[in-house]
Amino acid sequence: MPNLGRKLIPRSVACSEVDAWFWDKFPARRESCSLFVWYNRVLQIGGCMTNARRRFIDGNYFHIFGRGNHKDVVFRENPDRVQFLSKLEEYCERDEQSVIAFCLMDNHYHLALRQDGVTALSRTLSSLLAGYAQYYNRKYGTVGSLFQGRFQSKLVDHPLHNPWHLARVTRYIHRNPLPFVDFTRYRWSSYREYVRGEAGICDTSPVLELLDPQSYAIYCQDDAPSERVQPKKNYRVIAGRRLKNVGLEE
Repeated sequence: MPNLGRKLIPRSVACSEVDAWFWDKFPARRESCSLFVWYNRVLQIGGCMTNARRRFIDGNYFHIFGRGNHKDVVFRENPDRVQFLSKLEEYCERDEQSVIAFCLMDNHYHLALRQDGVTALSRTLSSLLAGYAQYYNRKYGTVGSLFQGRFQSKLVDHPLHNPWHLARVTRYIHRNPLPFVDFTRYRWSSYREYVRGEAGICDTSPVLELLDPQSYAIYCQDDAPSERVQPKKNYRVIAGRRLKNVGLEE
């Protein structure tokens, strides 16, 4: 492996040398190799890059989140949330990205996304946040930054490597309205798409291949959920929980 000492090699050079070494050492193991997951995490936390750059690779899943500048409200009315989701769908279709889950609160948002194309997810998110900020400032007559800095991102393990990680992330996203409101009745999340199969903007298959809709509802509602092998066959029996709040508000 190349010497990555800061005093010997610039960080930009170190990144390119790590790329060449890694893919030469581990060809054709991009999705299932645990070392690949480790490698992406190193790049995510900045082990081989400057603070201004982030690495987004096609096929990877990410938990994206951000909030309003000074923790201010960024969604004042329901039409604002509709506009944000409309732009999210538009830019993800343009750049061949997939929305896995979402939740919009008053002053922050959570997204689970998968980069499917060669276009970096950072470009899609920059277009989304800039476009929504222009809409918001124009509508309410405000100026300046709407969001606090850049979006935050965390790499999620690929389902082929760790099938429960993505399920945990979507569970966290869907439970975000707690303790203020009942998340099972919250309109501005993708929970309904998972539990009731409503048409929407999300690709629910990566999670629902692990859990059927009713089991996923139990998994989200349980404060201490179990994670077992082959959950589609036996999760509801092992969990031993009755489904609460099956009905959702229209």
